[in-house]
Amino acid sequence: MNIQAPAFNQWLEALGIDATLQEICTKAGLGLSTVSEQRSGNRITPKTVIAISRAYGANPVRQLATFEGYETLQKYDLALSDIAPLYSVLEVIHQSFIRQGKALPATPFDAPEAALKQWVHVNQRGLAQKVLAQHLGMQPSNFSHHMLSNSMPVHRIMKISTILDISPLPGLVAAGYLTFEEAFGSSRGQYLDGLNDKELLEAVELLMSFLHSDVQRFMSS
Repeated sequence: MNIQAPAFNQWLEALGIDATLQEICTKAGLGLSTVSEQRSGNRITPKTVIAISRAYGANPVRQLATFEGYETLQKYDLALSDIAPLYSVLEVIHQSFIRQGKALPATPFDAPEAALKQWVHVNQRGLAQKVLAQHLGMQPSNFSHHMLSNSMPVHRIMKISTILDISPLPGLVAAGYLTFEEAFGSSRGQYLDGLNDKELLEAVELLMSFLHSDVQRFMSS
């Protein structure tokens, strides 16, 4: 879902940006020709809005949510099943061991390589991947590739969230469009620290099907 130029121009004005498009692009690290083409073609991408928001110190989630089609970015109350997929199951288990005094606080775990796949898997509620791909107008093999590589386009992540009736925020974080802090207001470590012991156990149960791949990745790193 691209954004129309009039809405984009109104947004820049509302944000209080009094600068030329060239100055805006330079500050946001965007190509002037690319953004000019987007604006003349009435198809501003969400990535452009995110980059400009960051450059001018505005939260990209709140800013993107002001545009038609992106209102759901702030619609949902996030559940554990929304955010847990952004963690490796080993990281969650390690956090539990820390609390039991069986592990050191320093953690060697990164975000999972296939966080987008985990997010869909945890929340698809019995909907087959093939059916989800059909809803998106994608071949199952292409859908699977985008899931594994965290490279699903923004508009398709938004559509996935609509189909599954969940927040698109974790999907956009998983694919690298938003940072964890921008989406949830805290760091990954702070969020994990804030979970109680019961929630940690629930997160492990949600992610357990990925244990084998997580162990393989950890052993090969």
